Amino acid sequence: MEMIANAEAYFIGELYNAASDDLVVYDAMKRIIAAKGTVNLHRLATRYGLTSRRIQQRFSDFAGCTPKMFARLAKFRFALYKLHTISNVSLTDVAYTSGYL
Repeated sequence: MEMIANAEAYFIGELYNAASDDLVVYDAMKRIIAAKGTVNLHRLATRYGLTSRRIQQRFSDFAGCTPKMFARLAKFRFALYKLHTISNVSLTDVAYTSGYL
């Protein structure tokens, strides 16, 4: 588990570094993580006065992935964290609380 956490910290750090030149992308990344990946991407784009296509382009340019992919990774990260930190938790509970059901 520690190796996964270290790898995750490294890659998230790299994404933040790539996005630090674009404060909109940086803020969007923080919001996606805070929402555990369950964020409406159209509303996110609207929040910054951008079209969905434009925020996708900016995300891809600075983070190397689309906001949708980043949200999926954040959701999976949250589910994996719950699975490893809560003893005797069912996969159904993890899926439900992580937004998969």
